[in-house]
Amino acid sequence: MLVLVALAAAGCADFERGSPAMRDSTNATQDGSVRAEDAGVTVDVSIERVSYTGQVYPLLLSLCRDCHRMGGEATTSGFVLGGDSLADYPTIARLSSSTRPAESRLLAKATGQGHQGGVVISAGADAFEIIVQWVQQGLRP
Repeated sequence: MLVLVALAAAGCADFERGSPAMRDSTNATQDGSVRAEDAGVTVDVSIERVSYTGQVYPLLLSLCRDCHRMGGEATTSGFVLGGDSLADYPTIARLSSSTRPAESRLLAKATGQGHQGGVVISAGADAFEIIVQWVQQGLRP
């Protein structure tokens, strides 16, 4: 059975100020992330091979690009998404650890560790597991 989930476009706003999505939403979890079922990107968490261009990249655009784009709040962070999956791949792969996927810098930041934007993905959430699975599968573009 295929499980379809939607992933939230929480962005990376400073949650002390509150992002527009979070200020206007009652869908926030206690840790500040947004429930997967309230999102705009659909991913299938039951498939055997995770697709970078079909799942991971759209997920990261949805969750991170509001701040991590040229001219965004996190332009100087070293993680800037331009909107081209192949051009952005080296940056994403560089922040991912194939030896310890769940502890990679990409996921550490997304779960709020040292991230000015707070929590955008909860550890163990579908979005988190999709990225971990992609990294475990070899970070294929």
